[in-house]
Amino acid sequence: MTKIRSPARFQGVTTLLAGSPWAIRERDHRELVATFNRYLSSDVTEETLKTLKTERDNRAAQQGDAQASAPGVAVIGIYGTIVPRGSLMAEYCGATDPHTLADRVSAAADDPSIHSIVLDIMSGGGAVTGIRVAEEAIRRARDVKPVIAVANTVMCSAALWLGAQASELVAAPGAEIGSIGVIGTHVDESVAIDNMGLKVTYVRSNPGKALGQPTEAMDGPALEQWQSEVDRIQADFVAAVAAGRSMTVAAVGALANGNVWFGQEAVDVGLADRVATLGDVLREQQSAAAREPARTARRAQSPRMLEATTQLRLAEQRVRVSLTPEAAAEEHAALNQLEAELQSAAPYADADLSHDLAQLTQRLTATRARIQVSAPSPEVSPMKITLKDRSGAAHEFDAADTAAIQAFLAEQDRLAVAAGRQQERESTASALGLEPKDMGADSLSRLAAQAKDGDAYRTELLSEIEALALAVTGDETKAARVRKANSALDTDMLKEVAHGYRDQRDALVPNGRQSKEPDLNPAPPVEAQTTARRPKPVRW
Repeated sequence: MTKIRSPARFQGVTTLLAGSPWAIRERDHRELVATFNRYLSSDVTEETLKTLKTERDNRAAQQGDAQASAPGVAVIGIYGTIVPRGSLMAEYCGATDPHTLADRVSAAADDPSIHSIVLDIMSGGGAVTGIRVAEEAIRRARDVKPVIAVANTVMCSAALWLGAQASELVAAPGAEIGSIGVIGTHVDESVAIDNMGLKVTYVRSNPGKALGQPTEAMDGPALEQWQSEVDRIQADFVAAVAAGRSMTVAAVGALANGNVWFGQEAVDVGLADRVATLGDVLREQQSAAAREPARTARRAQSPRMLEATTQLRLAEQRVRVSLTPEAAAEEHAALNQLEAELQSAAPYADADLSHDLAQLTQRLTATRARIQVSAPSPEVSPMKITLKDRSGAAHEFDAADTAAIQAFLAEQDRLAVAAGRQQERESTASALGLEPKDMGADSLSRLAAQAKDGDAYRTELLSEIEALALAVTGDETKAARVRKANSALDTDMLKEVAHGYRDQRDALVPNGRQSKEPDLNPAPPVEAQTTARRPKPVRW
């Protein structure tokens, strides 16, 4: 008589396999179901179980060796299928419990003796249940110290969900990365029940309660409900990878087609940062850990670095929730200003400080990508322009109404010329921030564009500044540096910078070039210095 093991002994695993969504490669899920069924039917012998335990012990020994080679680094393995509370799976197959993983990651993040965390990942994915617990633990850890996920040599589905939350994702040569998707399985036993002469009746408190039972067909409302659940989890999966990798949801969505990429291919599509072996990563991190005491002492001597680190950490905490459009705009502006300061300090930094600046910049970019806006941006009120006529009376115009402004200017210009009072024309032009010779339809259209789309106008100003800097210096690299150095300034300051470069350009001799490199932030005209808000000099 064939001995049958009772599924009730493994209620958790049975429930997951029979009726829960999985983020796992299809062939891994198929193999998992087949293995579990063989175990229940006693087809798995004690010798087979002993072999599985030996393989698990070997993986544990390899991880132990890796940890011994890098004492300043926490090496945490994510091996096999990811199963919540899967003690049976972990015992025999080396599966990973996301809750235990979260505890290990959090402990390493809180341990001051640990410089960085390396996730050694060899997994085709697993159950969605519990995955968010591990996801949040990894995300919190990378806010504290470097977290490097290494695809060694499979990081698919739920494993990629977790690996994408690391500070850096490294693909071992030929490593398999991808399979972004969610799968749910349902075994329809209704025909078998009918053949046995049995009939199952469900009494539900509401029509949608517990649809999709094994003894009923998966169609109609039951199928719609399950499909809706899978679609929602898929959206969460894509959003998590996008946030972790600083990619757009659309870009990750385009990759969520079940495909996998190998080694450099994963780097090319944005799912990994570089190709390297686990040993390479451990040596790099251990070397960085050995330099950490000196770097810590150096940071202590740099108050601005400590201030920047604190500023960024607070921003990372604030952007974990959805922000109002106004708050999101403030966060973007603050991060842009901090990035400009980091970039201005980079050319003067030594090796240790450059390393710290690079890490801060990487975290800053990821933080900016995670800013969520809770509601659509409010309608922007049209910008108003007030102009005075020859009698001194004020007239207010919508900046976008170029026809009305042009008609007014034309009339005032005609009166000024008729009266021989050219200075009035110059005064009117100055009120608009223009030169008298530029008071035409093109310039007014530019004002209208500024009123309608401030971001587009800022981009236009930055492009003009770069072009002017190139005309002054004749050096494309310096011109690009000028643009980058001024990218965090507000629109009024950008106008002043552009005005300063126009003056420098106009002062050049016909065939000459300035011998001195221009200031990256040229001072505004004297009359504007009393009110303009200049960036503070950076002390690193």
